[in-house]
Amino acid sequence: MPRLPLDTIRILKGDAIPANSVKTYSSLFPLGGEGWHVLRITAKHTVVIGTGTGAIPLSEYGIIKNITFKTSKNDLPHFSPAKGFYYFNYLFNGVEPQHTAMAAASAVYDAVIDIPFAMPFLARKEDLVLDTGRYNLVELELTVGGVADLFTTVGTSSVATTIDISVLRTRTTLEQAGKPFFCPYIRHLAPFTPTTQPYANIESANDLVLFGFFAVAHASAVPGVAFSGTPSDFLDDITFRDNLLDYLKAAPLQFFQEERRQYSNASILGVYPYCFVRDGSYRSGYFTGQRSEIKFEIGSIIGSPATPQVDLMLFGMRDLKE
Repeated sequence: MPRLPLDTIRILKGDAIPANSVKTYSSLFPLGGEGWHVLRITAKHTVVIGTGTGAIPLSEYGIIKNITFKTSKNDLPHFSPAKGFYYFNYLFNGVEPQHTAMAAASAVYDAVIDIPFAMPFLARKEDLVLDTGRYNLVELELTVGGVADLFTTVGTSSVATTIDISVLRTRTTLEQAGKPFFCPYIRHLAPFTPTTQPYANIESANDLVLFGFFAVAHASAVPGVAFSGTPSDFLDDITFRDNLLDYLKAAPLQFFQEERRQYSNASILGVYPYCFVRDGSYRSGYFTGQRSEIKFEIGSIIGSPATPQVDLMLFGMRDLKE
């Protein structure tokens, strides 16, 4: 079967996004029938520190409060803060994404955010590649915060954010390489307080298959603010179940510490990952349909973390809409 090398096209360079705003990109994306593997966003935050202090860790990602990607057929593959993609890519690419750690100093701080369509752990990438020939429009929406998302004390500091956008794609004819069977799905659920609600309810739908999930636990969180606080290993005895079966039963903290080392070759504090498709086949995913209840449950809390909060990320696939 003839194939062409993956190539990369830059869509946009240095586009300014005002603080505390939402910006949408659509007509600039070429839709010539190529198969998209990754949409890569590079955010560059130019900080003038003034009297600002207390740089927030990973705030070069945290300032991008949400990323939504959707298509003209009303597919909604991706919906998550930038930090969700940071953790996803760290886990499944096996290396920490490129970024410049925020500091209380005037400088330019960058953060690379890959939005994956071809899931990195699948053996056959074409199964979920984005076939642009199906759509007459795709839309990327970015919600960006402000300088208060970077520093605990704002003072007279300021920030100006710009982004670059590139697409990693194949121009191999998808009729030859194989059309995608499904639409990729990465979704962030609303953060919750595990001491008062030790579970998260998960959607049941006949068109939704999960490849896995990961939770990120934070202490000293800002209630309701996604991925806020300090990542911490205080969750224990984790269960994933539906009304019929337990798929993960009271797994201890150490189980997830080993999982994240195997995925990323690093210990990513506070992250609790689980993958159903360890054989690389989408057929091994967890079918959510025809279930009256699906839950992620926390059996116990280690210690007494201050203002604990949990973010849950789901990833998998949905049927392509006609």
